[in-house]
Amino acid sequence: MSALPLPPSMTTRQAATALTLVALWPEMLIISALHKYPFLDERTSTFLFAVTVVVAAIGVAGVCSLLRPRLKGTVAAGLAAIALAAFALQVKPYVHSHRIPVEEVRDQTRYVAAHAGPTDVILVNLDSNWGFAYYWPVGQPARRADQAVIQEYEAYFPAQPRIVVAANRNPAGVSAAVSQAMTQQRRGTCARIWLVRAHVSVAEQAAWHAALRHHGLAARAVGQHGLSVVPAAGSSCR
Repeated sequence: MSALPLPPSMTTRQAATALTLVALWPEMLIISALHKYPFLDERTSTFLFAVTVVVAAIGVAGVCSLLRPRLKGTVAAGLAAIALAAFALQVKPYVHSHRIPVEEVRDQTRYVAAHAGPTDVILVNLDSNWGFAYYWPVGQPARRADQAVIQEYEAYFPAQPRIVVAANRNPAGVSAAVSQAMTQQRRGTCARIWLVRAHVSVAEQAAWHAALRHHGLAARAVGQHGLSVVPAAGSSCR
């Protein structure tokens, strides 16, 4: 079977680029359905948004270019200006309402290492475990298999039981991690619970709120990098 002929003005490289752009969204939908990629996640899908906007802009420019021989140049330019203004008016509010939160695992880890007491409990959400293990300066982390994550493993600290790593992002996993942290907190004298969390989805954030509320805990923000802490329980603790 012979290959489809290309338009005279299109090179093989241009055709490959065009086909790649056409296949990009279906590809992302497929691998998302296979649970291999977080589709439309604000952090990991920025490239997809940017490429889509660029392609849309190229399309608008192409339409104006095609209309130019049939319409006066000022009309085509006016259509381009209207398209640009409509895009700016519609996109700007959306962009400002979907800002990526400031949550730096490295700085959270270093802050906890510098300020946590020897009996304080450190509760790490699932998506922070790799970064926390990399930057935590005390001891050595271990690895355990976890087929629920793409990495197929997660880091934990068997020699440091005060470090609790959530095994899942769902309500059950978050609640179990909070319960385990509270158990460790009771063993310490005036121990606080540090919450190291990053890449928290809306559903996971709701699970954290529900778990803390269920256990009667109230966390307050510390620093500027997404870190929070639950104060020590007891009237004699400061």
